[in-house]
Amino acid sequence: MQTKLLLLFILLAYFDGALQAQTFTKSQVDSLLKVRLDSALHHVTEQPHVSRPPKKDFHYLIGIDGTVNLGNLNRYLISSRNNFSMLSGKHLWFSLTPYFAFGSMNGQTVEQEITTDLNLTAFYQKSIYALFFMTVEKSNLRAIEWRTLAGLGVGFHWLSNSRISFSISNALTYEQTDFLRQEDINVYRNSSRLRLDYNLFGKKLLFSHTSFFQPALNTRNLRWSNLLNIDFPMRKNFSFRLSTFTTYESITAVGKQSYDTRVTFGVVFKN
Repeated sequence: MQTKLLLLFILLAYFDGALQAQTFTKSQVDSLLKVRLDSALHHVTEQPHVSRPPKKDFHYLIGIDGTVNLGNLNRYLISSRNNFSMLSGKHLWFSLTPYFAFGSMNGQTVEQEITTDLNLTAFYQKSIYALFFMTVEKSNLRAIEWRTLAGLGVGFHWLSNSRISFSISNALTYEQTDFLRQEDINVYRNSSRLRLDYNLFGKKLLFSHTSFFQPALNTRNLRWSNLLNIDFPMRKNFSFRLSTFTTYESITAVGKQSYDTRVTFGVVFKN
């Protein structure tokens, strides 16, 4: 079983790389230089293992990453993705995931982004669990005044132990996007998520992969994303992290491209 799951993880990593490779045309490389981001699809939270309930009722994870270029191109991208979660009895798991990003290029601000995810998981220790989530987002780079999203669905823990965890969830979501310079978008989506976590060498190397596939149900509009994190723990509560994040959005603001990719390196603190 674990051999099959390891092969699945390798295929997912390959799939993530293949999707990213699609973005490296000349015009899309230019978009990378503009420090383009898309964080609206990442409802990525730390959930407890089914077979090993958490020993603590409150958990936090604080991540800081980014990139800096100096010389002919002066570019800064500093981001912080955090997670604060709490157990309520044996049935409910609350999670708040605020995300902040600031980017500038040649002295001009190109990105100021704020995203907050609220997640509620019911019966988190069961193989089949219910989930509810809400997202609020604002991004000047992608000309989004406000984006709100809410969803309700069900998930399945296929496997969860000290070495590997794999889960699949599906939800019905409603999304409203208020663009700055064009008509707003109101869509219903079917949101499918695949989450795979795996550790090697006695937890000295940690992998986590999250994929979203979100087609609209009432119009031609597709969004997907892939997030791959590789953590190198230094201590129990401290890790170095390499992260790659790729997204696609078929309908964007005027003048914005559909693909966004970023690769960052940073640190993670957690209890």
